[in-house]
Amino acid sequence: MKQKEQFVYGYCLCQWGKVLGVKSDKGLMKLALVDEEQPIDEPNYSRNDEQIKTIVANLDKPDFNFQTIKLDLRGTDFQCNVWQELLKIPFGQKVCYEDIAKKLNTKAVRAVGSAVKKNPVAFIVPCHRVIRKSGDTGNYFYGRALKEQILLWEKQMAKR
Repeated sequence: MKQKEQFVYGYCLCQWGKVLGVKSDKGLMKLALVDEEQPIDEPNYSRNDEQIKTIVANLDKPDFNFQTIKLDLRGTDFQCNVWQELLKIPFGQKVCYEDIAKKLNTKAVRAVGSAVKKNPVAFIVPCHRVIRKSGDTGNYFYGRALKEQILLWEKQMAKR
């Protein structure tokens, strides 16, 4: 009988609020802002806030290489390809949806936007660095105001 995959989850605070992190043996699967803690009452989930806190502790360090964080991104092939492109956007920089589509050799800009919106690992897979072609910040899963705050903070930190 195949053994069930095991997951670790935890909560901690970052400068943007309370986050929930979930990781598998392969890497971080989810990092999301949450309003309140909800226990995951599944036999293959165990809570370990310290493991998640260790990952989140680096979010406010502009010189930290996020590529060193092991990720276990789960989605369609297209979504995973988009998320991999997001990982290539330098700290403090922005790109538009069309730029990502071009890198993936597709004209499906809306599909790129949909994949960006479904990014399961906030901050580390930097979907907040994707803006509209017009230069407008655009929407963000956690609200436009937070996206603008993060982009401004990154811009300021990148100048240091």
